[in-house]
Order: sequence, then structure tokens, then C-alpha cells
Amino acid sequence: MRIGEAHPAPVDSGDAVARGRLLVLGDDQDIASDPDAFLGHAATVCAEASGTVEIRSSLTGFPPLFCYEGVEGVVVASTIDAIVRELDHPLTFDWHGTAEWIRIGVPIQHRTLFANVSVVPAGACLQIRGNGRLSNGAGWQPASDAVFATHGAYIEAQVDALGAAVERMDTASTFLSLTAGLDTRAVLAMLVRANRPLAAVTISGRNDSLDARCARDLCLALGLDHHIVRPDDVFFGSIDQHARESVRLSGGIAGIEQALEVYTYRSGNGPRAARLTGNLGNQVGRSGTEGTGMRRLASMWFTPAMASAAAALPDAHWHTQIAAHDTLTARELMQQESLFASLGNASLGSALATQQTPYADRTVISNKLREPAPTVPRRGARARDLSHRFIGEPASISFQRRAIIGVGGPVAAIPINWGSVPTGGVSLAAMIRGLGAGVDAMLGKDHGVLRHLAPLRRLAGIQGLSGFRAEPLWRNPHAMSFILDTLRDAAAYEHPFFDVTALRRLLSTRSPADMTVAMQLLTLELARQEFADSRTAGPRSPRGAA
Repeated sequence: MRIGEAHPAPVDSGDAVARGRLLVLGDDQDIASDPDAFLGHAATVCAEASGTVEIRSSLTGFPPLFCYEGVEGVVVASTIDAIVRELDHPLTFDWHGTAEWIRIGVPIQHRTLFANVSVVPAGACLQIRGNGRLSNGAGWQPASDAVFATHGAYIEAQVDALGAAVERMDTASTFLSLTAGLDTRAVLAMLVRANRPLAAVTISGRNDSLDARCARDLCLALGLDHHIVRPDDVFFGSIDQHARESVRLSGGIAGIEQALEVYTYRSGNGPRAARLTGNLGNQVGRSGTEGTGMRRLASMWFTPAMASAAAALPDAHWHTQIAAHDTLTARELMQQESLFASLGNASLGSALATQQTPYADRTVISNKLREPAPTVPRRGARARDLSHRFIGEPASISFQRRAIIGVGGPVAAIPINWGSVPTGGVSLAAMIRGLGAGVDAMLGKDHGVLRHLAPLRRLAGIQGLSGFRAEPLWRNPHAMSFILDTLRDAAAYEHPFFDVTALRRLLSTRSPADMTVAMQLLTLELARQEFADSRTAGPRSPRGAA
């Protein structure tokens, strides 16, 4: 039995260590109330006198843990990269997980891209005996407390719990990842209430996105330091390194499109040891999902065997595959949907800095499970998201909005997202600005009819909604060369899962649509290079499959 490396916590878990349980990964802000309980956003290890090692994942599954079971024994680590280095031999791709990456965009049901490697479920207890045998101990079960009698009682309890979670956090070495959304606004409100000013960081394109403008206005009004991270010449000059690190730290789930995240940490633009975000605010705050889209790469890019594996997956949206019913319960949203949808970014981020979020607090999670009617419809998610952005969440059912209103001042008066004002109503100017950003994002697409209207983007005045998604990376010469050179090498031999004839044709066109596909195929090829390390290391059928 071996345990791979993990990123240290920002604070000393004295009580936990004294009891024999050591915090190895994450933020322990909720440990004081019950050191022996599962933590909301941290994993723990306990070495028992019997020689058994007990590993507990967090209630949310974040920061992620990965478990390898093979003939060598068991390896549990914070990244798949750490597992490979511990084993000192390459991994083999898994048919099912790889097919889900192609079809859905991410493996689900705790699978990864690799055979014998799984994601440790949220609230799980792994017990590794002295002989190296793995078993499952008693996982987390929520208390059987009654549902809150009214939404008012629930909201009051959540506002108190959110504020208490922020106050318990060690923020001495933390920066705030600030966007234009409700989730981070509520976190900022709790920081203002606790009189804890933090430097804020926002990722944007070369020009200001909607997020960048809103965050800048807010920080200016509150007198906070604010830094906008942009894809500058230094970033593009080393984009190959950042893309490879993104793939390596995420286990092949995140790729070149998340390279700016790595740059944010590595360049000194995010110099602190911890990053405070609004992660899980979507699920906890309004029973939302991270996204309803699927990758659905065309079968033409893959070998017949790989294409058949992807085509054999269910046609229904992947949300239905993680729920045994028509709706996702609050617990499934927090422990499964969020884990699968955010696995890549979470793995990458937690490997580079301690990730903090008050929405993963144990009390906040427990309260969420007692919310009246805590389920989200499977249909209408896009309409609900647009309503949230333009109109906002009703204060009668939103503890986030209630928390912001309670603080008041600029944090409550400056519009959120595309125009909603926390204190009520909408801002026409902010709505127009949001519409402009939305139009710019549509006109900036790599392919489709709207791309012909790209010259009109200058009329919008804002570049995209967030990040630099309206500014495709492949248009930069350094990024273009890296993508094409890497995939040309992949097309030079009998590839384990690419149809090399189709790949060569794709690389010869350099059309916007094909370059968009190429960026996605690049991630899979880099994952093969980083983890399989062999041109014959193709996918392997999962255990139990024919």
C-alpha cells in the first residue's frame, strides 16, 4: 500500500493530528466543531494501531482523490500524475472512460480515462490494510434532521452558516477569485461583513470581459486590490508548457483551454497559497448544474473501435445517468454532478494552491439537504440560467441574495451578471452591457453562421462573458504551431484511438471548425503522452466488459 503526495493545508490541524487523523489535502475550516467527522472540503488520513490506514474524502469530493488498484497494490493520490510517478510505469486507457470523454466531455460514475484508476467518491471511507487490501469503511450519511419548516427559516440558517464559514477560514495567504456572478458576490459580502479585505483576481481576455469589468467596478468601489490576468505574450510564449501541465495535473480532463489557469498560479499573478472561490455556489445556492452541454465529438476522428464505444453510450443527457430518477437531488448535485463537471479544474487547482469555498462548509451542506423542495428539474436548465443572469434569484428563496442585502453598500448596489441588482430590480445599463457581452461571445465563435458577423464585435464594446473563450487560442501563432505540430506527430503512426487519415485531413484545412476540434483532440493526445507513454498503449476494456 502506498499513498501518493498531496498539497498541504494552509493551517495546522492540531486537534485532528492529536486524535491520530491528519489533514492531507484541502481546507479544514470546519474541523473545530467535530475533528472526527467528515470535512466539507478536505481529505484526511488516519493510521490506526492495527496497521490499517483509513482515508476519508470530503463531503463534496473536493479536492479530488484518485485510487489505483493493481497487481502492485493500492495507490491513493491527489493526482493521477502522482500515481504514475509512484508506480513508475505507464497507465492504459480505459474504453468506457475515454468514450465518455469523447461523447460527454468527462468520464462519469467515478471513472477516469485510465484502467484501474477511479475517482474516490464524495464522503467515502477507504480502509487499506497492512497487507495492501482495500475495503470500504462507513461513508458519510447526513443526519436525519427534519426539513426546515419554511424557506425563511432555511435562508436565515444558511446566511448564518455561510458567514460563519468565511469567518473560520484562514485567509492570511488567500486571494479571491472574483467574477460577475452571484456566487462570488455572496462570498465577497461575507468577507466585507467580517472586515477581511482580500486581493481579487479575475481572468479575462486581452480586452476586458464582462467579468473583468464588473469585478473591477466592484473592487474600485470597495477599495480592494484587483488584478486582471490576461493571455499576454509571455503566456503564449510558453503555452505548450502550461497546456501540458494542465493535462498532467487534471489527469487528461482539462487541456489547453485551461492553460491560463496554470499561468495564473505560475506567473505570480496569483501569488498566494490559497484561492477563495464561489465553487459549489451554483448547486448549493439555487440547485443548479455546472452545465448542460456535451462534447459529442464526431466519430470520424476516431478508430472504428473507439467510435463504436462512444456510440454505445446512452443517448440521454449524462445527468440522467447519475440519478436514479428524473431529477437530481441536492445530495447528487453536491456530491456527483459537481464532482464530474468540475473534476478537471478542481484537480488542476488543488494541485497548485489550496482551494477554499464557504459553500462546501459542513453546516452549509447539511442545511442544504434540509431545504424545502431541494431538487432541480432536468429540463429547462438553460431557461433558468438566463433568468438568473438577467432577473436574478428571488430574495424570498435565495440565501445568497439575502446575505448580500444584509451587508449593503456597493456589494449590494452594483449589478450582478447581466443586470440584476441584489437589492431588487434590474439595471438597464448593466443589462445592455450584459447583452453586448453575450452578442460578442456569439460573434466570436470559431464556426457557424454567426462567425461571418465577427467584424460587428467592435460594436459590443466588451470581449466575451468570462475568461477568453471569445478569443480562440488557436488564432495565436505560438498556440497554432503547438497544436498542429503535436497532432502531426500523432498522425505519423497507427494511433491507438485517432483515425490518422481523418486527422491529417483536419490538420490540412486549418478551418475554424477543424481547429476547434483539434484543440480538443490535443488534450487526448497530451494525456496519452503524459500517462500512457507508448504508441501502442491503446484503450483497454473496463473490468467485466467483453
